[in-house]
Amino acid sequence: MKLRLLVVLLSLISAPLTVFAGLYGTLTGKVTDVKGKPVVGATVRVQGTTRGAFVKADGNYIVVNIPSGQYQVVVKAVNYKEFKGNVSISADQTSEFNAKLQEATVTSNAVVVDAKKDQNMVSKTQIGSLRSNQGEDNIRIARETVQGVVSLNAGVQNSGNGFQVRGSRANETQIRVDGLEVSDRFSGGFGSSGTTYSPTVSNFAVEEVQVLTGGFSAEYGNVIGGFVNTVVKTGRTDRYEGFLRWRRDAPALYGSTIDGNKFMNKDESSFDIGLGGPLQVLENATFFVTGRYSHETFGGAGIGIKDPTGFNLGQLPNQETWVRNVTGRMKFNFSDLSVTLGGQLGLTTRERNSWGWLYANGFGVKNQKVDAKTGRLTAGDTIFVPEYAAKLAAVNNIVNNVFVRINQTLSDNSFFEFTLSSNSNNNEVAKRASFDDPGIFGTIEVYKPQDLYQPRSSSRSDLPSELVQTSDGAIDWFQSSQRTQKTADGYLFLDLYERNPLTGYIEDNANSTSTENPYGLQGFFNIHGNERAFEFRSQKFLQADGFYNANITAGEISHNFKAGFEFRSYQLRRHNNSLPWDGNPFFDIYTDEYGGNIYSKGSLNPQVTNERTGRAQAPLEASAYVQDQIKYKGIIVNAGLRFDMTNPNAIYRSSVTNVWLPISSTDGFSEATLKYQISPRLAITYPVTDRSIFTLAYGVYFQMPNFSYMYDGFNTDRLRGNTIVGNPNMEAQRTNAYQVSYNLQMSDDFAFDLTAYYKDIYNQVGIRYFRVVPDNYQEYAVAEYGSARGIEFTLRKRPTDHIGFNINYTLASVSGTSSSPESNYNLQPDPYTGRVTFPLAEFPFSSDRRHVVNAILDFVWGNEEGMDLAGIHPMENMTISFVNRFLTGTPYTRQDRKGNPVGEFNSERQPSFWSTDLRITKSFRLKDWFGESVGRTSFQIFADVFNLFNRTAFTSVYARTQDPDYDGNTLNRVLGDFSASPWYKDASLANPTTFQATQYDQYGERLYRAEADKNGDGVVTQEEKYNSYLNYVKDVVSFRSNYQTPRSAFFGMMINF
Repeated sequence: MKLRLLVVLLSLISAPLTVFAGLYGTLTGKVTDVKGKPVVGATVRVQGTTRGAFVKADGNYIVVNIPSGQYQVVVKAVNYKEFKGNVSISADQTSEFNAKLQEATVTSNAVVVDAKKDQNMVSKTQIGSLRSNQGEDNIRIARETVQGVVSLNAGVQNSGNGFQVRGSRANETQIRVDGLEVSDRFSGGFGSSGTTYSPTVSNFAVEEVQVLTGGFSAEYGNVIGGFVNTVVKTGRTDRYEGFLRWRRDAPALYGSTIDGNKFMNKDESSFDIGLGGPLQVLENATFFVTGRYSHETFGGAGIGIKDPTGFNLGQLPNQETWVRNVTGRMKFNFSDLSVTLGGQLGLTTRERNSWGWLYANGFGVKNQKVDAKTGRLTAGDTIFVPEYAAKLAAVNNIVNNVFVRINQTLSDNSFFEFTLSSNSNNNEVAKRASFDDPGIFGTIEVYKPQDLYQPRSSSRSDLPSELVQTSDGAIDWFQSSQRTQKTADGYLFLDLYERNPLTGYIEDNANSTSTENPYGLQGFFNIHGNERAFEFRSQKFLQADGFYNANITAGEISHNFKAGFEFRSYQLRRHNNSLPWDGNPFFDIYTDEYGGNIYSKGSLNPQVTNERTGRAQAPLEASAYVQDQIKYKGIIVNAGLRFDMTNPNAIYRSSVTNVWLPISSTDGFSEATLKYQISPRLAITYPVTDRSIFTLAYGVYFQMPNFSYMYDGFNTDRLRGNTIVGNPNMEAQRTNAYQVSYNLQMSDDFAFDLTAYYKDIYNQVGIRYFRVVPDNYQEYAVAEYGSARGIEFTLRKRPTDHIGFNINYTLASVSGTSSSPESNYNLQPDPYTGRVTFPLAEFPFSSDRRHVVNAILDFVWGNEEGMDLAGIHPMENMTISFVNRFLTGTPYTRQDRKGNPVGEFNSERQPSFWSTDLRITKSFRLKDWFGESVGRTSFQIFADVFNLFNRTAFTSVYARTQDPDYDGNTLNRVLGDFSASPWYKDASLANPTTFQATQYDQYGERLYRAEADKNGDGVVTQEEKYNSYLNYVKDVVSFRSNYQTPRSAFFGMMINF
């Protein structure tokens, strides 16, 4: 079987070879004289590139292998006037440019036309539902990033982590830049940074963003959702170009809630820069380099609510965010050969303070002494960093790649390309080891895994805890020892935590037993300890891919033949410990970094455990495809076949009995099998005219589960609560997709398309349940199914006569047996059989949004256009763009006050949502002031307004109450939920109750707080505790977390040249 599989793979690879996300377009057309006769031998040149062609005997020409972008085409012929026109080249698309040449005279000038206005708005050669977002259109609207642009396309929703395309999960859409994948293969989508903070390339250095939502050809694989490919500028041969841009928030224009509370700004600023053009060191060589820097001081800014001390909870400290990206390209053109060198470095660093940690504001102390009289620790060397800054995890995300790409034009009709790249995507989530800012090209230094010491109480009463050199299974930076010592008031001896000698802070688990907060509440705010966040992920892969593209004409039949391959070799590493202070931690390891598995001493078989967990996972992926676009008498048939193969290169639990198999077991494991799939794709296009096109498409699509579902949790040695075990032997997920579409260009400026689709979803990732000894557990499995269907409508108008628009509407439905892989986690067993019953009937997914409308409306005025006031045109070179969105609510399951489901699953709906965003841009051509010497340089000012009309209606409700304010749980407690034991201000020997252990927190401080003692009698009663809680609830409700955020505004400046 493996031999036959190898033969199939080699036969596909040995065919001509294409890249998996398009970068190049094709230009065709006809060149005639004014009488319609072909001008044989005329030259057609695409300015800014080395691409061109000669006109053939029938007047036709074809130029292949043109990078995506906006160009001027020049047609020259002896005894004819030069003909020039502007065209738009889109990746994987064929553009048309026709020229009628006039006879030349001695004083004749070139004929200049704007061919972009004559280009068809629909394409008969397009395969699948491709939404092409041109760079010049993207920067006109109120969206700062590629992610914001993509989510405005029909059939696409922004999930926060990625894009949900036509009902797919967010991790089922692939994200690429110039054909190189930048998705997080562990979790899918953008990983830990999400769509908001992912360090992507500057939106102003983008030629085009392609969004494939369905019906795509065989060249696109290992995906069942959609494709997003960003094409970056590479520079032009005919001129230099660049930009410098600055933007920041404008808090004076921010809106308020209906209660009059102001929406606080993030103190956000961003800088974008780009420069490209010819490299003087070599003829026809170009470059483009771009950078982006974004900073937020208050990343979690919200409504400006004041706590009882007057502190603004809408702008918390220690919530800074830094996002940086540097992307560069150098392209060397040698006649018909080009070599491109490129790469990017993307960095995101985030702090993540929260209200629950805000009052942990004590400083660290090292080198303490014990007071012999009081038994309490005295001050030592103070670390002037509040505990919330020292304890809460920082998040570092580093995405980078480098590549070399060789492109060879073989003839006027064919070319091939080969790319070799190195790619990585790394994440660190841990508390800070340094309190310096990350800098331009750095990240926050965090504590790394280390288990060399254990803090213990000193045998001497006059010394604090000391470090003993030993490995105890806990991470050194998270441990604290305990010592029997007096409480702060000296009335009682208790076992109290000591500071860690390495960090200077009290460590261990997050602890909210203190009442040191403005509300005097216990159990709501942490004062010491750590959050459960200590993870290091690394994904690196080497990739080789290639393609061949040929246009062949034989009589009435023409072919656009494509074939290609891709190979990847991965190195995946993870070190995760959610209980780093515990000697019996909750960890997951597959890495050879940081000493490998430093917790293996407690394993049942340490040697086997180390061998299996102290190394990286190294899966392999390979794919190949062939496809042909056949044109015959107006009918266009796109047929393709794709082959995908994955080698998990890991073991799996092959013998599942009623006894748990730890990773240290020598029995019960086998090598995961080779996974391969063959995917047929077929699309038939019938152009009624060049402007009226019907298309039918069918395809089978596969995608391997994300690596986190395959490898995370698999190396478990001891079962713990809440464990879901990874499964390296899962098969691929499968979707059978059908779609029919109609595209019509109604006039030179108007076009619409209508698409209906249906998808059968099989083998989606879910979980399965195992009843074993000593504890039951759950494992990821391809066990779920579902279906998605919908209708998409798009109406477009070019920006002519000062008005343009793009309006799309999506009617969709997606249902199945599991909204996410973990949706069926911890289902309750049947009370009679003891077995867990999984859903068998489909229900609406939690992402099921029935109606979505996106409407972009542009008002555009060029030079010397707009109203005329005494010869002055105040609106010239100005754009006003509105982005309007309407979305109906998503499903949820109603619950009773105990959190038990009530009624059918996902039978209720959240409220609908709508908003309007605005961008106003005014440009000034500097040559109008300083003459032609400044060339194309312009100065631009702009303003962005989000939620223009300050709509602040509620957008979601709590499942228990169907109310946007009160959750029926933590916000609806009653008097009896609070202890009836009073807290006393002072201890008194006459009243032993005043110095019982219940009067102190776990650090020896009294629980009494004046903030809760409303009558000032020195006692906090049960009723006063409850009243303090009600004050807290009032502030929580005032945050309006289930409501639309009020208006926000930004302004900025930009220089283009």
